[in-house]
Amino acid sequence: MAAGGTFAKVTHKGPETNLAETYGFLYGSWLSESGYDYAGFDFEYWDERYKPEQEGNEIDIYVPLFK
Repeated sequence: MAAGGTFAKVTHKGPETNLAETYGFLYGSWLSESGYDYAGFDFEYWDERYKPEQEGNEIDIYVPLFK
């Protein structure tokens, strides 16, 4: 799949119930300090690392950006 544009990729690590903390960081301090603006819908990528309530859980979050 080919896609154009700029994305921030953040990997949430830890239980899924803590996902809001990762989003809080991403849309709070990181985005305001990055020099980028939010460009639309973010998406999550869940693969074999997805283990919902385990410490080893990982979820990739992609956020489209523009300058």
